[in-house]
Amino acid sequence: MLYPFLWAIALSMVYIIARVLKWACSVRHTLSASLVVFVLSMMVAMFAGATIYLYNPSFSTLTVAAWLNLGVMSAALVPIFVSFVSRFQEQSVKQLKNKSAFFALVIFLTLLNEFFMGWSFNLVFSPHPRITPEYLSSVVSSYWFVFPMSLEMALTTYFLRKNVPKSVLFVVAMQSAIMFFSPTALSSRAWGFLSAFVGSALMTILFAWVYARGFFETTIQTYLFRLILIYLAMMLGLYIWGVNQNPSLFALSVILEMLLYFDGILSRLHTSGEARRLSAPWIVSTFVANSVSQFFMGGLIALTGLIGAPSAFKGELVFSNIAFYALTLVVTLFITLFGLLFTLSETLQKALRLPSVRAKPIFVALGFSFLPLADLTPLDALGDANPSFHMFEHLVIALGGFIAGFALSSLRSSSARLSSLYSWYTKNTRNGVVVVAISAALLSFWFSPKMFMLIYLNDTIHGLLHITILLIGFLAGTSFCVLPKRLRLFLVVAFSWMAPMMAPFSFVLGAYSYPPTYFVDAMSATMEVFSVSVVGALLTTANQRTFGALSW
Repeated sequence: MLYPFLWAIALSMVYIIARVLKWACSVRHTLSASLVVFVLSMMVAMFAGATIYLYNPSFSTLTVAAWLNLGVMSAALVPIFVSFVSRFQEQSVKQLKNKSAFFALVIFLTLLNEFFMGWSFNLVFSPHPRITPEYLSSVVSSYWFVFPMSLEMALTTYFLRKNVPKSVLFVVAMQSAIMFFSPTALSSRAWGFLSAFVGSALMTILFAWVYARGFFETTIQTYLFRLILIYLAMMLGLYIWGVNQNPSLFALSVILEMLLYFDGILSRLHTSGEARRLSAPWIVSTFVANSVSQFFMGGLIALTGLIGAPSAFKGELVFSNIAFYALTLVVTLFITLFGLLFTLSETLQKALRLPSVRAKPIFVALGFSFLPLADLTPLDALGDANPSFHMFEHLVIALGGFIAGFALSSLRSSSARLSSLYSWYTKNTRNGVVVVAISAALLSFWFSPKMFMLIYLNDTIHGLLHITILLIGFLAGTSFCVLPKRLRLFLVVAFSWMAPMMAPFSFVLGAYSYPPTYFVDAMSATMEVFSVSVVGALLTTANQRTFGALSW
């Protein structure tokens, strides 16, 4: 019975604080500022008093809590009284001169209120804890803190939606969702697994959209840069939490994110300047940071998705471990570097200086040959035994299909019939957008846990999967040049981040054989991140009306 009551209190506080923050944004005079501080101070005192009492319920702690509330109320009333006296003496309203200090105090009191509320509610169900830095971090990482804070971000942004650019609304909406899906919030393996998957997909969609948009005001670029660095620390913190259940770094990054958010939504993001193109240093630094973040998120998915330690399920060594790790590193760096170079090229509108290769029919045949090359060589046996080699086999097949499709699209100028057929294809697929949607659906179907398991048990179904991957690669190659620019960039970024996300599986599992039941759930979730990201790409970039709303 306590849960509904406490959640009613928490949701009420979310609404009240969001309203107070909206009020704080419109404050111009010292009297109004004093009233805002008074309301927030009383809320902090209320939950701080509750925390003191619940930590050690007794008459003495109840007395301390009462005196604390009385003292805070008295202290908070002083500025109000002074403002009233000044107003009547000077017959004028005193302007608030230092808004930065006022906003800093508002942010501090808001976070303090959320902290004490989360702490007091945790004490209801877990009394008499030993207070350590790790315990205080667990308060910040608990659902009593992150869920209300996530809702508070969303509601405050809604109340202040007219004060900030529309692009900021999308960023903050994604922030709020990422905050909500914090793996530390619930002590459930299923929640940790689900939230790691959803959080990875949301991060991919958010920052791939940033590169696809390409233009932001300077203040928003600064905000995004800081947010990416905070997320890097947050993802590292989540990985550390997954390893040893210590949420300290994650909790610190949550506090930093909230400081960044409140500072932006209350003041810094209100000014609208001229949108500027993302610079090369900005793109490089943020792309690298995002890639590292995806690596840690992949590691977290592996930790929460794999059922037990690898040593308990490890079979025979199927490949040299040193060569296996080296191959993983090379493939990961190559794909990530390609994504970075392509992002720089598209965002800065400078063509990549690649060697000029004239398309020939032989390239089409070469691309299609990748399927038998993967299926009729030792790579297929390695893929059946080891999940990382299995994914590498799929990558080879998809790459072959892409080469064949891209080469065929490049040959259209050499044949009137081929050119006419290509025009019909691009028109009926809406410049490849339909192909992207179908490919996302197919990938989501094939890499669902049940189908993923089935391909290990049935060779015919496994063969159909390989043909599907070849076909998807082929259609991607034929559509690549005609895809809407923003959608194409979004897809390349999302694909390139799959490499660092998949890498932890290789480093954790090594070059050993494993039963598919051990890794299918985790591997499936990682692949589904890409499918969800493709859907996000379609929703945010392919539809020009939607993209326009998100842009301006």
